[in-house]
Amino acid sequence: MKKILLAAAMTVVTSITHAAELQPVRLGQIGLSFYAVVGQVVQLTLERLGHKVEVVQGEHGEMYPRLGAGEFGLLAAAWLPNAHGPLHRPVADRVVEVAKLYDDARLYWAVPDYVPASAVSSIDDLKKPEVLAQMDRRIVGIGPDSGLMRGAAQIARDYGLEAAGYTIVTGPAADWIANFRQAVDAKRWVVMPLWQPQWLNRAYKVRILAEPKGVYKTDRAILVANKAAWEKLPERTRKVLSRISLGLDAVTEMDYAMNADRLTARDAAKAWMERNAKVIDSWFAGL
Repeated sequence: MKKILLAAAMTVVTSITHAAELQPVRLGQIGLSFYAVVGQVVQLTLERLGHKVEVVQGEHGEMYPRLGAGEFGLLAAAWLPNAHGPLHRPVADRVVEVAKLYDDARLYWAVPDYVPASAVSSIDDLKKPEVLAQMDRRIVGIGPDSGLMRGAAQIARDYGLEAAGYTIVTGPAADWIANFRQAVDAKRWVVMPLWQPQWLNRAYKVRILAEPKGVYKTDRAILVANKAAWEKLPERTRKVLSRISLGLDAVTEMDYAMNADRLTARDAAKAWMERNAKVIDSWFAGL
């Protein structure tokens, strides 16, 4: 009995010592809700491993230089190689790809489905006289450093929308969502820069517009790390993080729970992880 108690005590001491030795992790995420829920999955995974986690938020343009400088160790998530490519390339030599979180990350423009497809099915259609007569020519988006809005500015130029009287408006995500909701409530014709995964695609019926010039391209969403910080993490932590895989449907589900069901990002992520416990357990299997 004494031997059993001694062994149990040693196990507890070892676990406490191991937890104390694990370094805190600073996790960066861009300040949009679909990044927040993904970030919480990563945070909860790190906490299960025994790490304390500090979340650092910011806009697209500021996060990559800070990642490269080592101000935080992980970023959830980078859209590569296209949407975040111009931001990622200057720091690529100091960054390592950890895990592919989901495929088919896409940017596009969309209209509510009450706008007839016979009138508007592509971005070129926005210049039709009958469309100009009804469409809101203010195209409201998010932050100017995002791939979405850098691409939107190029689309406005390449498709001659500026000459047709359209203007691109960047700003907080809350204004972007409010503008869309107000338009839908009033059945006003509006075009919206949008992406997937995004909860609005599930909450509203929208139609993606054809974009034949191919300004927007498809990406992979990657959990990335500052190389120096990554090399300091324990091998078990690195292996578990490298196994994280979510998929578009999972991120959309969590993003919807946060925005439509009014859960916190943490509670939305925790609920999804509890419903998919076997998937989560597989990340830790054998380690």
